[in-house]
Amino acid sequence: MLDSIIKSNTEFSQSSLNQLQVRSLTDDEISGFGNILRQANEQTTTSKEFLKSLSSDELQLVKKANSLAANIDVDSLSQEGAQNLLSQPDGSDLVDLNNDGIVEIGIGKTIHFPPVNAPAYVKAAWDKATEGMDWGEQARMELTMFSMVYGFGINGVTADAALPPEQQWNNTNINALYEYAKSNLEFRVGMEGWTDYNRQLDKVYDSFFSSIRQSSISTFQPQQNASAMKSSSLSDQTTTTPMSPSDRIKEVNQLVLDAKSESDLKS
Repeated sequence: MLDSIIKSNTEFSQSSLNQLQVRSLTDDEISGFGNILRQANEQTTTSKEFLKSLSSDELQLVKKANSLAANIDVDSLSQEGAQNLLSQPDGSDLVDLNNDGIVEIGIGKTIHFPPVNAPAYVKAAWDKATEGMDWGEQARMELTMFSMVYGFGINGVTADAALPPEQQWNNTNINALYEYAKSNLEFRVGMEGWTDYNRQLDKVYDSFFSSIRQSSISTFQPQQNASAMKSSSLSDQTTTTPMSPSDRIKEVNQLVLDAKSESDLKS
């Protein structure tokens, strides 16, 4: 049965069809969703406008195909969230329109590392570095790397301004990310020792950046100072210049030390 669905639904990859079946779509519903995606690709309107043109039954089908819990309120969606509702279930054509590493699907938001806009060689390097990990281990690694690239807006620490992929993954920024990752690991080891997770981080960092180094697309020079990260690429932007990785790790480290001191005082 699956083979016949594949032949009649050229819109979907094998992985997408598997996802739709896991989400309990019938053959007719899979065909219907395929028709919706084909119509969306042929439209010259925005994704939000296209969703507004759908019937209530069609919106329910989009909801089911994306495994959403709540009904779709098109007016509440961003353009990114709307467009990703009309993407392949296997995630192969998800978009990150503001380059912040967070993908909106409907009103939901998920962290991605590598970001969906990253070059293919970065994704391949990450897949190789995390090969064999279970879902939980890989998710923790992705969160660690995401925080180093984008930061988190907590405790007064402003998240870094998002960069276009060609800037985020140029030689300067990759080199700076390498230095930042190693500095972060050094701090962790100083605070916690060589825990199992820190050993795992060390292994992943070595594999990830070694793979990028070997790529014909990127020349790797880890000796470059991390303060160069984003300085040149942001010089012509009107947004506030974010902290450099070295400044940011000092800030994060200080927050950790402050929290530890406060805990010691309470105890």
